[in-house]
Amino acid sequence: MRAVIALSPRLVCSRCGEERLISEYAYRCSRCDYPLEVHYDHDEVYEAFNIEDLADRGFDMWRYRELLPVRDPSSVVSLQEGGTPLVRAGRLGGELGLEELCLKDETRNPTWSFKDRGSSVGVSMAVEVGAGAVGCVSSGNMAASMAAYAARAGLRCVIVVPRKTPMGKIVQMLVCGASLASVEAPYHVITRAFIENSVSAGVYSVHNDSPMRVEGQKTVSFEVAEQLGWESPDWVIVPTSSAGNFSAVWKGFTELEARGLTAGRPRMGLAQAAGNAPIVRSFRKGLDHVEPNPNPKTIASGISNPDPPSGLRALGILRESRGCGEMASDEEILEAQGQLARAEGLFVEPAAAVPLACLKRMLADGVVAGDERVVLLLTGSGLKDIDAALTSVGRPVELSSLGEMAGFMGAR
Repeated sequence: MRAVIALSPRLVCSRCGEERLISEYAYRCSRCDYPLEVHYDHDEVYEAFNIEDLADRGFDMWRYRELLPVRDPSSVVSLQEGGTPLVRAGRLGGELGLEELCLKDETRNPTWSFKDRGSSVGVSMAVEVGAGAVGCVSSGNMAASMAAYAARAGLRCVIVVPRKTPMGKIVQMLVCGASLASVEAPYHVITRAFIENSVSAGVYSVHNDSPMRVEGQKTVSFEVAEQLGWESPDWVIVPTSSAGNFSAVWKGFTELEARGLTAGRPRMGLAQAAGNAPIVRSFRKGLDHVEPNPNPKTIASGISNPDPPSGLRALGILRESRGCGEMASDEEILEAQGQLARAEGLFVEPAAAVPLACLKRMLADGVVAGDERVVLLLTGSGLKDIDAALTSVGRPVELSSLGEMAGFMGAR
């Protein structure tokens, strides 16, 4: 196996050019408060990464290890994340009038959400820089993932969640031994306070749009391209809260194009719930900033950040990709959740059903054409948040005796 060449990644502000060391506990630009990103020396990457090497590697996220910032293989903390299926959704596509619809099923990750990709890179980097603890603020999936990867690494994990976070997510954190607290405050306010206190507390933060989380989550784009024969789809539609994952997907496709692995990039669909759509509304107004949503209210709790920290970055991506910001009502989200399950057998949480609900609107408005190849990101399992689904499904038929079974089984 080819040895991994030690690259020289660095943290860079894409807006003003400020640079920081990769080993620093640094997440945002000190001059303009823009999210920092990991940048690489492209010549070194070309030398280190050879697509032919992939034939001898397992199909998980770390098959692309030369394109990730962790340089010491012994630092890698993995639960075999990534390598999720790209499901060709023929029945669902037929219902929508789409020739080619694909579902990137991130529910197959170890803790049943896409967050495992970012947690793996973030915790691995914490190990590499010698951190004694990791942590984040989360509405559920990210914290559950962080707790699992911290346990795998033997690191202390510190988690703060907003009140009313679903117990289906909280129990994962607790069973993995995380130090957990909840607080009644807006999500973005909690996050800001956590990051401000992380250095003095000795906690390496792997929050919603931290550079290392973005690096891990960009690998979903590598997989989609490889699964499509090293081609980019016409559209990728991403459920969006902080916009860290949306930014990661675009970064992945941008790096593939820059390295000559694909001939182009997709148009990006940014999908939000109508009850919390600050990026979509700001994009439609043509603003150069994101207006926060003072009162988020949606069943899609996984994408309920009212003041997305990567919102400005997302606006730039939407314009650069000639993309579309779309939102869907709670009723449309529940219908999409049921349609995914009935047509393709995939039960996702409400946030993960938002791309389908928004795609239906985009098709109706003529934004997406029937002959275009569309990929929807299904970000989390429906078992994470069953309360919403329970409001739209029936209950079991109660048989008074076994003698009624034949009639029940033969009913149409």
